[in-house]
Amino acid sequence: MKSNPSYTELELATGLKNNEREAYELFYDEYAPAMYGVILRLVLTEHDSKAVLIEAFQQFRRIMTTCESENNSIFLVALNISTKLAKQFIETGRMIKAEGTDDL
Repeated sequence: MKSNPSYTELELATGLKNNEREAYELFYDEYAPAMYGVILRLVLTEHDSKAVLIEAFQQFRRIMTTCESENNSIFLVALNISTKLAKQFIETGRMIKAEGTDDL
């Protein structure tokens, strides 16, 4: 990974796939605000939205090792996970910790 904020999505995806700390820091800085905003609009409370965001990042990290970055925007993958978890939280009133993300 480059040490400056100028990076391509492919470089970022490669860093995430290789579980590089810097890549996750860059991803978080760049995309967490948008993910949190979407979750907050659905879940409505800050406390629950933060919990959903944490789970979304955990699921995102688990699937990045198998994600084909050439075919999927990493932001769209993260956004789909965030939206799915927020909707599950609304429907059930609790966090559902899924092992896979088959229906993303």
